[in-house]
Amino acid sequence: YAGFWNNLGGQTNISIGFLPLNDEQFRGRFFSQMHRLMINVDSDPLDVLSFGGHLEKGRYIYRTDSPSLGHGYSLSAYATLKPSPRLYLTMDYSYSTLSSLDDAENYYSGDIIRLNSRYNFSRRLFARFITQYNSFDQRLQVYPLLYYKLNPFTKFYVGMTDYLNHYDRPGEFQGYRQTDRQFFVKFQYLIRSH
Repeated sequence: YAGFWNNLGGQTNISIGFLPLNDEQFRGRFFSQMHRLMINVDSDPLDVLSFGGHLEKGRYIYRTDSPSLGHGYSLSAYATLKPSPRLYLTMDYSYSTLSSLDDAENYYSGDIIRLNSRYNFSRRLFARFITQYNSFDQRLQVYPLLYYKLNPFTKFYVGMTDYLNHYDRPGEFQGYRQTDRQFFVKFQYLIRSH
């Protein structure tokens, strides 16, 4: 592995790496010459804003029952915004694709988008709301959560997980339909023995 790192002004870090030798055995097959280039940037220029990104490009194993070597890349980026001391917003995006070495077949390509918002009502009470979209399986996921901490040993959570899948059935249904929903409550209390 060869790499270069640099710290720039504005609390910005950049790194570039190259993996010239990368061999792996998977499902009884030996894969070699899986070179990869990696670029990473992170910046925290303001108290209210931070952002960054990562790019990785090269050769990867298509991990199936009949594995093969392919080439592709993955890209991810994030941004965090703190418009007030109580509100915290983070957006994450990632995209990845992999094709056969001769480009005759696209093994997969898709992205995942995630928004995480959090609001602190006080030091003891906060609400969090996460929404995620996954284009690989065309699924939308929603995770609301309410958290209360009475003291370091007594905590209370109430939340939900909601899954919506996309259906495209002409004449029947087109759009997102709920496929799974779960509610949960958690209470944590430390019982001390004397």
